[in-house]
Amino acid sequence: MEEVNFLHISDTHLCFEENRQPICSSPQRVERVYAAAAALDQKPAFVLITGDFVHEGDAAAYAAARLFVQTMEQRYGLPTYVALGNHDRHDAFYRGFCETPAHSGPYYYKIKMPGLRLLVLDSAVDDQVLGRLDTEQLQWLEEQLEKGCTTPTVVALHHPPCGTTVHATNGNNLQQPDLFQHILERYPVKAVLAGHKHFATAAMLPGGTPAYTGAGVAFAIDMPQGGALNFVDGLQAQFCAVYDNEFYWSPFCLDERTVLGRMTPRQMREYHAEK
Repeated sequence: MEEVNFLHISDTHLCFEENRQPICSSPQRVERVYAAAAALDQKPAFVLITGDFVHEGDAAAYAAARLFVQTMEQRYGLPTYVALGNHDRHDAFYRGFCETPAHSGPYYYKIKMPGLRLLVLDSAVDDQVLGRLDTEQLQWLEEQLEKGCTTPTVVALHHPPCGTTVHATNGNNLQQPDLFQHILERYPVKAVLAGHKHFATAAMLPGGTPAYTGAGVAFAIDMPQGGALNFVDGLQAQFCAVYDNEFYWSPFCLDERTVLGRMTPRQMREYHAEK
């Protein structure tokens, strides 16, 4: 089965205003992610953004985001697939990004390529922090899964469908996650990818499906210190690989680090410690 690599990022909070808030990303900041992805030896096939794409922008902001994504795709050869989060607004997204008449319906879709089927859901509820999946989407998800596709399947949405490392923040995750989980229990889904929390967490859903929550691009959150969460500047992403009918998810930091040494994969395989 063909190997597929892609980059999972979340919570970009794109803002195109010069006087943007510190918790928002400039286009230049997000472009650093694309440039780093394109420079990898294993170049990703695409970039997946799991919500909070734009920071509470209007249709003009989403139109700017559409042009930005088109530029990234042309400059780096990286198609981009987007899910919506609680900071996104449906009507503005449809008018500005999709260039269609505004409406409030959920934005969900399927992407299929050799080696991977990606099902993107919309857990965003306008003007609310918590997430929900309506009956329409849950029915669509089950219809897609029961078709018996042999291609590895990954499901993406913004709100985590389970607890995360910092349990005190779980109240604004996906509401009624059991409805979603019961569907996944019956089908061979390789992974669920989410965002929203701004720190990376791996968990196992009750039926055995792995769920991965990606760190934020606009800002990161440290573990509680003195009872509070620190919002910090740290550009992070997650590299995903699907091969041999298995899914792999690896968080990595894009900020500069001190390089202590270099070894190729072949050198690592052939390395033997001196006795």
